[in-house]
Amino acid sequence: MLCGVAIAAERSAWPVPPAPVIPARVKGVMPHNPAHFTQGLFFSNGFLYESVGRYGQSGIYRLDPHSGKEVHAVHFPMFFVEGGAALNGTIHLLTWQDGVRFTLCESDLSLLAVFPLSGEGWGLCSAGPDLWLSDGSPVLRRIHPGGHGVWEEMERLIVTDAGEPVPLLNALAWIRGLLFANVWQSDRIAVLDPAVKTLGTDECPVLLWLDCSHLADKHRNVSGGVLNGIAWDDGEQRLLLTGKLWPVFYEVEFPALTSHGRP
Repeated sequence: MLCGVAIAAERSAWPVPPAPVIPARVKGVMPHNPAHFTQGLFFSNGFLYESVGRYGQSGIYRLDPHSGKEVHAVHFPMFFVEGGAALNGTIHLLTWQDGVRFTLCESDLSLLAVFPLSGEGWGLCSAGPDLWLSDGSPVLRRIHPGGHGVWEEMERLIVTDAGEPVPLLNALAWIRGLLFANVWQSDRIAVLDPAVKTLGTDECPVLLWLDCSHLADKHRNVSGGVLNGIAWDDGEQRLLLTGKLWPVFYEVEFPALTSHGRP
């Protein structure tokens, strides 16, 4: 037992290198409504969806996936809408500090139900039968939506880089079995493999950082215009990024990874 403690103590003292940084390579651009304070972005059934925040302006928008033009929208002006995700014919929407979440019918965006939400809601994405949720902390939670609006926590990750927790995790996307998570008010997106954890812990080290500083540099003049919004079109294998109040979506190359999820 003492030997095990000694080994654990020695391991914890080893320096952990930071994750490598890869610049996002732009393949194309598409117009984005510069009035949209983007909170979440996702593709589903041939459309691009964008959840937009700020009291008085919040809503969910169905967009043409190639022009960015609005097809349909539902507004929630009394709430601060955050991340959204489609799952099994419904769309789940978080609110920031309002203590509720919405379930909408994906086909017509009609409101199906309103449920309580504990804590803050930031980012949301679907992954198979489950959802991943962020709340602005270093912790990501895998949630299974059950009957009657019950959300059961199945797993949690504490995201780290160089052995330190990464706070302010925000917009999320599930892409080829990996989690992409941007850090609020930063120009980087963390790429994570939930199956890779530090031995005996819930800590999930960042595999790599997707650096978007050269994209964000074009929008520094916009107050509050930070990187936010990650969407993966599985049908066309497209990765879209944008930011709050940015006038464009950027289509970028998927990072070059090995079969083991490493750069």
